[in-house]
Amino acid sequence: MQPHDWIDRSRATAPPTTRGARRLDGFEWPLAQLQAELDAIEPTAWKPLPRGRGWTSIQLIEPDGRGGAREHRLLDSCPAIQALAASFGARVMGLTLARLAPGGGVHEHRDISGGLPMGVIRLHVPLRTNPGVQFVVDDVRVTMREGQTWQLDTTYRHRVANLGDAHRVHLIVDLALTPALRQLLPKPDLRDHLHRVEFAAVCVGKGLQLAVTQPRELADRAVRFARLRVLGQAVMTFEDETTAPSPTTIPRPTAVPDYFACPECRGRKLELVEDLSPRPGVAWAGRFGLRCRDCAREYPWVAGVWVLWSDELASLIAAGLPQASPDAAPEPSAVKQANYAIYQQVSEAYGEHADASVDYVDQLLLLKAHAREAIDANQAAEHRPRVLVDVGCASGFSLDVGSAGFSERVGVDISLANLEQVAARGHVAVLADAERLPFAAGSVDLLTCFAAMHHFPDCEAFLRSASASLRTGGVLLTSADPSADNMYMGPLARAAWELRKPVYRRLARLSPRFYLHADADTQALNDLAEHHRTGGGFEPARLRAMLLGAGLAQPELFHGVDRRGRQRWGKPSWQEFVLKSLSGRNPLLRRNFVALSSLSSKPNARP
Repeated sequence: MQPHDWIDRSRATAPPTTRGARRLDGFEWPLAQLQAELDAIEPTAWKPLPRGRGWTSIQLIEPDGRGGAREHRLLDSCPAIQALAASFGARVMGLTLARLAPGGGVHEHRDISGGLPMGVIRLHVPLRTNPGVQFVVDDVRVTMREGQTWQLDTTYRHRVANLGDAHRVHLIVDLALTPALRQLLPKPDLRDHLHRVEFAAVCVGKGLQLAVTQPRELADRAVRFARLRVLGQAVMTFEDETTAPSPTTIPRPTAVPDYFACPECRGRKLELVEDLSPRPGVAWAGRFGLRCRDCAREYPWVAGVWVLWSDELASLIAAGLPQASPDAAPEPSAVKQANYAIYQQVSEAYGEHADASVDYVDQLLLLKAHAREAIDANQAAEHRPRVLVDVGCASGFSLDVGSAGFSERVGVDISLANLEQVAARGHVAVLADAERLPFAAGSVDLLTCFAAMHHFPDCEAFLRSASASLRTGGVLLTSADPSADNMYMGPLARAAWELRKPVYRRLARLSPRFYLHADADTQALNDLAEHHRTGGGFEPARLRAMLLGAGLAQPELFHGVDRRGRQRWGKPSWQEFVLKSLSGRNPLLRRNFVALSSLSSKPNARP
C-alpha cells in the first residue's frame, strides 16, 4: 500500500527503545561477508511486497503449506546468512531479505506474524541502512545499526520510511520461541500482560468487523492463524517466483492531458522529460515528469501521480511538520502542512472507513444528479468529452460513484498516499494546491469538493481557481462542510468536546474506527488540518458572497444533499444531540446538525 507516516512523530522524550523492539547484545556477525552475499544477488530476484511502497523481498525460507519449509534457490549461495539463522539453535520458520528503496515506506500496522504471544520471535539484522531511515515502533523511533541484532514484536504498532538516498536492507529471521531464546528477553511484567490483553481485544474487534463486512477475509485469516499456532508456520506473505511486475504498477504516461496547465505561470506548454532536478527534502520526487516550457518549472510524475504542486506547496512538503502555536490563529502554511502530514499518515484507514458508508454512496448519487441536471441545462447543445475534477478526493471513491457521462475523471489531493489509491482505481491523479489548481482556463465541466473545503486555509483563493477552471455553464458543487450553526458549541459543550479526546485515544487502540485519535499529536494535527471546523464553520451568507466574488452565478446553498429539500432527515447522532442541548440550541433543528452544501455555475462572459 502507501507510505503513510513519512514524518517522524515519535515522542521527543521517549527512550531509544521500546518493548516492541529490543536490542539483543552479545551477537557478532561477519558483516562484510553478509554484505558481500547481499551484493551478489541479481536485481531480478527481488519481488515486490503487497504492502508498502518501494518494498521488495527475497524469501529464502518460507512455509510450504504442509508443515514444512521451502528454500529459495539463492540460499545455497549465502552460507553466512544460513549460518546466522542456524546459530540460534531453533527451528527457522522464515528467513527473509527485506529491502526498502530510497523514498519508500510501509504504513503503520500491527500483525501476529512476529508476535511473542504467537510463539514466534522475530529478529532483525540490518545489513544496509542509512541515517535517513525512520523506523518507529509504538510511537518510539528505533535506530538499528548495521550488524546489530534486534527483536521486533509485531503486535506493537510499527512503521518505516526510508528518507535517505540508499537502500535499507534487513535480514529478518523468524524462529520458534524456545526457552533459550526467551532467556534473551526481559521477564514479562504487568505492562506486557496488559499489552497482550489489549492486542487480543483488537483482534476480536477486527474479527467481528470482518465477520459482517468481509467473511471470506476472516476465514483466510483464521486459516493463517491456525497454521501459525498448529503447524508453527510463519504467516508473512510474499510474492511468488514470477518476475512479472506488481499488479499495481502503473506505466509511465506518453502524453500530457490537454487540460493541464502550469499552476504558477498558467502556461499550457508542458512536456514530458526524464532529467528533472532533484528536490531537496522530498525523497520520493524522481527524475521523470513535466517541465513547463514557459517558466521552466518542473513537476514530477510519481507512481501514477502527476505532482503539479505550487511553489509554496512544494516548499512546505519539503519542510515537514508544521510549527504552530495553540494560542494563535493558524498560519495558512501550517494548515497545508498539517493536511499533507495527517493524510499521509491515515490514508489507508480513511479510505477503508469513509468509503464503505452506504450513506456516503447515496449522498454522492443525489448530489451528482443535481450537478448533471444543471450541466445539461447549461450545455444542452454541446456534444464533446466532459471532464470531472474532484478536489480533496482522498482515495478517489467519489470518482467511481455517479460519474457516468464524464470521460475524464480527475482526483486532486494534497496527499501522495491518497493519490496512489486514486491512480490504482484508473483515474487521473494530481497532487496540487487547491488554491492554485493546475487546469487550463475553461477546461472543466464539473468540479466537486466533498467534505474538503473546510481544510483549505484560503477558501476564496480556491473558489477563484475553481471558477477559472470551469467552462462556461460548468458547475461547482461543494458539500459536507460545517456551517456556523452546525459547529456552534457553548462552554459546557466545548468542555465535553475536549474531554472526549483522551477517551477516543484509548478506543483507538481497540478499534480502527478511531484512526484520527491514535495519539494526542494526531488529534492536534487533525484539528489544525480542519481549521474551519475547529474555528466555527461557515456562515451561509459569507459562503454565498465568496461564490459570487469568485465569478460564479446563482449560487444555491442548502443543508444536506438535497437542494429541493425533499429528502427526509433522521435524528441527530447522540453526540450531536448532547452537544446542542448543552449549548442551549434545538438539537432537532436541521441546520444545527446537518452540514452545508452549495451548487453554482460559471456564467457566460460579459460582452
